[in-house]
Amino acid sequence: MSGTVNCTFDLTTDGKQAGYLKVGDSTNNSGWTTYNVPIISIKNGDGPRALV
Repeated sequence: MSGTVNCTFDLTTDGKQAGYLKVGDSTNNSGWTTYNVPIISIKNGDGPRALV
């Protein structure tokens, strides 16, 4: 199994943003597919981060 992950927006930009993590997947049983995982980023400078 191999895969890639791409984000539809810049995670380093300040402010509120919404988009998707595009998770690619390829197996021997099927062709290439992409799973879209919705995410939201709220950033205001440097500081701790949380993934919920």
